[in-house]
Formats: sequence, structure tokens, C-alpha cells
Amino acid sequence: MKYRLIFCILIIASWQTAFAQIQDNSPYSRFGLGDLNHPSLAINNAMGGITAAYSSYYSLNPGNPASYSALGYTAFETGVDAKFSRLTSGEESFNKQTGNMSYFALGFPVFNPLNRMTKKKDYPFDLGASFGLIPHSQVGYNIETQESNSLVGEFDRYSSGKGQRYKLYGGAGISMNGVALGFNANYLFGKVDRNLFVDFNNTTEFWNDVETSGISTSGLVWDLGAQYELVLNKLEDEKEEAKRRNKTRIRVGATYTPSANVNLKGDQSIGRMRISYENYEEVRDNNVFAFDTVSSNIGFTEKMTLPGSFSGGFAIQKDKKWMFSGDFRMTSWEQYNNPIEPEELKNTWRGSFGFEVTPNERAFNSFLKRVRYRAGAYYGLDPRVINEKQLTNYGVTFGFGLPVLLPRGVPSFVNLGFEFGRQGHPELIEDSYFKTSVAFTFNDNSWFFKRKYQ
Repeated sequence: MKYRLIFCILIIASWQTAFAQIQDNSPYSRFGLGDLNHPSLAINNAMGGITAAYSSYYSLNPGNPASYSALGYTAFETGVDAKFSRLTSGEESFNKQTGNMSYFALGFPVFNPLNRMTKKKDYPFDLGASFGLIPHSQVGYNIETQESNSLVGEFDRYSSGKGQRYKLYGGAGISMNGVALGFNANYLFGKVDRNLFVDFNNTTEFWNDVETSGISTSGLVWDLGAQYELVLNKLEDEKEEAKRRNKTRIRVGATYTPSANVNLKGDQSIGRMRISYENYEEVRDNNVFAFDTVSSNIGFTEKMTLPGSFSGGFAIQKDKKWMFSGDFRMTSWEQYNNPIEPEELKNTWRGSFGFEVTPNERAFNSFLKRVRYRAGAYYGLDPRVINEKQLTNYGVTFGFGLPVLLPRGVPSFVNLGFEFGRQGHPELIEDSYFKTSVAFTFNDNSWFFKRKYQ
């Protein structure tokens, strides 16, 4: 089983690298870092994106690394999503569809539960670890505007950009006596290319302006997490307490991401050309274009300051029955500083809540009773401000965790998620979208298992 799981990881990781491309036209992504991804996986997204107090025996939660200590299985998770949007501005509207591989992550308990059950002396603490690749932000826009002035008359401005930043993370979590602490070390990397073409529609009198840039980001960002769990009506006898099923737990959690400086490296080219924008697109895609007149090429290396953030939340859980959780996150985007593309962003907050219900996890004669039903909602502010109007983002979510039994009865899941959301501002452009995702959680309990031979 272990080798089959490794093979699946390598295949899906290769698939991820090959197909994780931006195919989007999101006008707001030209501002700031682009469209930001919430730090949660498919299971949490189906519950409104709750992460601070979420902890699971079967699945990962990189949103709070303290949760790794609760893992009872080696869990590999990956997913793919599709988004259907309708952009509206006044009476005008535009439909778009995008799809992408979303993430992959692997987590495991350092001490195999099977080993711990067979030992006479157990460890007084739980220790788990995880690593993976998750998206951080994406840029994908293609905008055409018509302008005019008294000097040159009417002209067209074409602005486009594409690229994505990722977080390659590795972290660990440890818990003892209900207190869990954890960390993630995130390597942030990615590249964003931008193009600006001003077409004066009259190449006999004016030369068209062209500006291109490519900026790579790289640097280390830390996440710190903590959780505290209280078991209600706990028995004084430890052995009897260990046998008790369907315990009720209250859990609180918090995360902190310190402000960080990351590296920016890139180049910028500015020049003029006689060809039209249509011809420019063709030669640009073939990498054969050259400026017709004097041009400048600038290389640069700078530091970008990313903001710090804090989140807090709670969860009430009945083992293997239900869970309800709420989150609140704040990010100090006014700390953001990008000397290459300077822009003022505003501080943000986001509130979310969600729940999960499992009618009967052990009802093997009824598939629907073993399904995990999830739902949630969220509302928050976006750091980008357009014409003195700060953007918002809100939506409702729901999903299902479909159980799949692997060899030796190890529980795994196919996680379906659905989201109806809206981003933007009613006086600007509103992006009303429907997002669906399919994710897989593969569990295995034979990793690090020490076998005895006679």
C-alpha cells in the first residue's frame, strides 16, 4: 500500500506541475498581489474556510500547523477546481470559466499509532508533520480601454498580465495535555509577467508605446499556530476515559504570521513599435519581436514587505458525529510595500463559520449515513481599493466527504465542494461566481510501522 501511495503522489505531483496554469481574466488581479488564496484545503473550504480551531485525525489543515499533532494516519491530499464567473459593470456583463489543479499536501504522525498500541511505554506527547505545495496568489487579466486626448486623438490601451505565486511549505505540530503548538516554514515563489501596449491607430504619425516586465518573487514566510482542547465530562480514571466514545470537545485556536521581507527580481523593457496590437500579439507569442526605435531595458533587485496576519477561532465537536466552528482573521495590509510596483492597500478582516455532520460513521449498510455533510459561509474585506472603494468578498459553501475504504479498512475520502460567492464593489465591477472542487484524501497507517520478525 505504501508504494502504491508513493506512486500516486509522484503521478499527481507531475500532473500538478504540468497543468497548474492561469487561464483567467480577472480585472482586479492587476492590483496588489492579484487574487489571494485563502490558506485552506477543500474540506475547510466547504465549511466557509474555517482553519484556526479545526483539527482532524484523518485530514490536513495547513491553515493552523498545530493541528498536525492530531493526525492518526499518513494523509495525502490533492484537488482540482473549476470556477464559473459572471463579471457585471452597470448593464454590461461578461462570462468566464477557469479550471486548475489546486494543491497537494502530505502529512503524517511521527509516531505510528500501531507501534504505540503495542508498546508497554508510550510517549507523553503527539507529534505530526506535513509538507506540500499550495497556491498563494494569481494574476490573470486582459483589459482593453479606449481613451482620447487633444494631442493624439483616440487611442487604445491594452493591458495584460499572467502568473502565479505558490507556497512550498513544511511544518510540524506537537501536543501534550490538550495544548498543541506548531509552525510552517513557507517558501514563497513565482513569477508575474505584465504587458502594456498603447495603440494610436495611426502608425504614420505616432509610434505605438510598448512596456513589458517580468517580476519573480522568492522568500521565506513563517506561520505559527496554537490550539487548546478541553474534553467535557472527562473521567478521572485514564483507562476508562480512553475507552469512552463520542466525547464532546471544545477547542480554541490561533495563528500568527509575522510580517516578512521577500526578494523581487526582474526586468522591464520600454520602447516603441510601428506594428498594430494584433500583429504585436503574434510576434510576442513567438518571441521574435524587437523595438523599432530607441528602447530601454532595466534589471532590478528589490525587497517586498508582506503584511502580518492573525486569526482566532473556536470549535465544538462531538466525536464522529458533528462539529461547528467559527473563525476571524485580520491582516495588516497597510504594512505592504512594493518598491517596483508601489500601491497602497487597506487592512482586511474576514469572518467565517461552518459545520460538519456525519449521521453514523459505522453504518456500513448505509453509504449515505457515512457521508460527511458540510456547509458554511464567510464575509470579508479585500485589501485592494479602486477609486477610494475597498472591495469585499463573501459567499456560502457546502460539500460532502464521500468515504472510500482502502485495504485494511483505512478510511479515505473523495471531497466534493461547492461555493457561491461575490467579489468586488457594486459601483465598480462585481464578480459573481460558482466554484466547484473535487479533492482526494488518501490515508495509510503503515508508514513508520516497525514490524517484528521471529
